[in-house]
Parts: sequence; C-alpha cells; structure tokens
Amino acid sequence: MFQATFKRNCSWKSRWQNKNIPTGQVSEEVKTFLAALPKVVDALTTSASCYGSPQFTKRYKELIEFTVLKEHRFRPPILLDAYKALELPQNFSKEKWELVVMFAWSLELTQTAMVVQDDTWEQQESRWNEVCWHKMPNVGLIAINDSNLLYESAFAIVKKYFSGLPEYTSLVELLHYMNLVTSIGQSMDWECRQNGKPIYESFNMDLYREIARRKGGTAIVEGPFMGALALTYNLPLLEYVRDILSELGVAFQIDNDVVDLYDKNGKPKNPIGTDLCEGKPTWMAIKVIETADENMNKVFRENYGRPEPECAQTILKIYDDLKIFDRYLDYRVQTQKDIKKRVSRMPSGLGNAILSTANNVIPRLLDD
Repeated sequence: MFQATFKRNCSWKSRWQNKNIPTGQVSEEVKTFLAALPKVVDALTTSASCYGSPQFTKRYKELIEFTVLKEHRFRPPILLDAYKALELPQNFSKEKWELVVMFAWSLELTQTAMVVQDDTWEQQESRWNEVCWHKMPNVGLIAINDSNLLYESAFAIVKKYFSGLPEYTSLVELLHYMNLVTSIGQSMDWECRQNGKPIYESFNMDLYREIARRKGGTAIVEGPFMGALALTYNLPLLEYVRDILSELGVAFQIDNDVVDLYDKNGKPKNPIGTDLCEGKPTWMAIKVIETADENMNKVFRENYGRPEPECAQTILKIYDDLKIFDRYLDYRVQTQKDIKKRVSRMPSGLGNAILSTANNVIPRLLDD
C-alpha cells in the first residue's frame, strides 16, 4: 500500500510539474537545483552506509523524494542568487557552480529534517496542501528517525563534494549552527503554550522577534546567505550584514504568519491555516494583545486557540476591526524603505546579494 500511495504522489518530476506554478515562473537557478536531485539521491543511496540493505535503500530514496520536493522553496534561490552576486567573475566556473548547487541541496535536506520533525511532534495532517510524511502509510512516529536520516544526509553530501576543500569546515559548522539555533527557536516557541493553551504573558513583540530570528530566520535567511559567503570566502562580511539578515528573518516570519490566514488581497483563506486554532504566538495575535482595548482583549483571549469555527470567525472579526492586514502592509512598506537605505551604503556585490535575498524571502518586498 505504501508503494502504491508513494507512486501516485511522489514521482519527483510529476510532482514539480503538477504544482500551481507556471513553468515560465521557475527561475533557471531553481531548474538547475531540481535537475540535480537524481544526483543527490544516487550519492546518498549508493554510499557505504546503504551497502547490503536494499530494502532500507529503497525506502530511503522514497523518503528523500517525498519530503524535499515542496512548493515553498526559499532556501536554494537565496544561496544561488547570493553566490552569483558575491562571486568574482574570474572565480566563477561550471565546476564551482555544481558544487554550490550541491550545497544548496544540503541546506534543503537540513531544513526538510526540521520540517518533518516539527510536523510529527505537532501531529500536523498536511503542509503546503500535501499530506505530511508521518501520515503516510507505515510511517507514523518512525518519522522522527527519518528526520535524523535527512539531517545526516546533508552532512554526507557536504563530505562527498567538499571534503579536502578550504570551505569544508565552514560549511559543516554552518549546518550545525543552523540546527542548534533553529532548535532553540523551536523550544522558545513551544514554551509560549502550555498543554496546548496560549500563555499570553509570552505574547510580546520583543520575544516574538527573538523567536522569529531563530526559528525561521536562521534556516530560511541567515544560513543560506552564510553559505554564499563561505563559498566565496567572504565570511568576515557577515558582521556587516547580520542585523539586516535578522530583520529579513523576522520579515519572513511575519509574512508566514499573515499568509496562514489571508490571501494577497487581505481576504481570509478558506480553509484558514492552523496557527489561529492552535493558539500560536503570531504577529497578528501579538498586535491584538498590544493594541486592543480591555473588552476586545477579553473576547480575544476567550476565543483564540480554540478549534470551534465560530471562535475562529470571532478572531478574524477582531483582526478586521483592528485593520491588522493594513498594518502588515504598512510594515512591508517600511521594511522596503529600510532595506533600500541600508543597501545603498554597501559595496555593490554585497548590496545586490542582500537585495536578491529580500526578494526571495518575501516576493515583491522591494517592488515600487
């Protein structure tokens, strides 16, 4: 049964082609990234660890192909575009570009491991309109072990393609750094709820920003950008851009919170995302806590984090009354101005790398 279900849902070529993304809108960098998947799978499934274990090797291949090919792919373009902006023309080569693509896959495997683990312990049914891995037949809680396999796979790719090169140690340390900081962010986020209920004393913007920088910002923004710096031997430049990368990490999390509920026109989605019913400390929820009057705050706390449809509608009404989506648009405009101002003072290569990162994290963030 598992095999049949997998074949219906998981051919890597058909799964990408069936996405609601017109082929013409997929960048050449992403096409190059996707085209390297068979090479990644072959490198992992023919490694010494898989010798003599054909049954495991078959399932290992299925795990990789099912979990990594998701519609929302931010990390590879960030690394690939930033690398192209930072690399000196005389150092650019087809061979080096292939190595950069393989490290992009290491980042993808690392982040996918985090996603599989997160979905499993929160018992999510779906992510990005597809069934979660742990909900597939004959998977269940072994998905926790599978997340470890994906994480270690990232190091296996780095070892195979970078061992002996000057950047090898920096890349290995980067993957460890991403996992540690993201895990800290997950822990901080988890502590904002107790027995599934929101702890409203934790719903403040300072704590939210710290969680956002760690939980999403490190893996989505800072890690890939650091990878580009390491691959061009520019890691000392990190100190000049760490703050702006942190801000982009926060911007990503805010955008992620908002699109869980609203479409691009500010209309509530149907169905809405799970954050509201689970009582997560989202940007919108904190805006209510900080700005609503006493009566509205009381109604909000009575309804937030509850599964009943009428409770969700009450929360959406509060968001509408406080013009939360309009405040989000104002935040984006201000972020746009701040980024452009800061980039104007940077060397062109570094500035272009930051601009490409911003556009990959939040599309159209820098549009006029």
